Amino acid sequence: MAKLTKSMKEAIDQLAQQIISSAAYQNFQEKRALLANDPNFLSLYQQLEEKQDMLDKLADSEEDIPDEYLEELEEISKQLLSEPLFVDYLKAQDQLISLLELINDELSSLLGFDFADSINFLKEEEEGEEFWE
Repeated sequence: MAKLTKSMKEAIDQLAQQIISSAAYQNFQEKRALLANDPNFLSLYQQLEEKQDMLDKLADSEEDIPDEYLEELEEISKQLLSEPLFVDYLKAQDQLISLLELINDELSSLLGFDFADSINFLKEEEEGEEFWE
């Protein structure tokens, strides 16, 4: 099994600290905290999770999914997407993802292969998914 050297751990810590101190990360954490304390969002999100759980159970049992049920799920999703706080959170999340993609691109350039894609490939193999589909 591979082990990290002390200097590798230090470099990783420095990178993590740079990410944590970035505007993208700070904005994401701020928006995340605001959502976690917003009762309207939490109520809608809970409703969405309950509907999705029920949808999963119906799909697993191969039962027909009533149209009304799908309409309710769509309505809750629309309500969430009309919440400015949630939209701000999604934008902040996109900015953080962009930063992390840039970091992956830089690592991949230095390593000579796309690091994140290689991890996804290994996960898919472990889960039995076909990579070449």
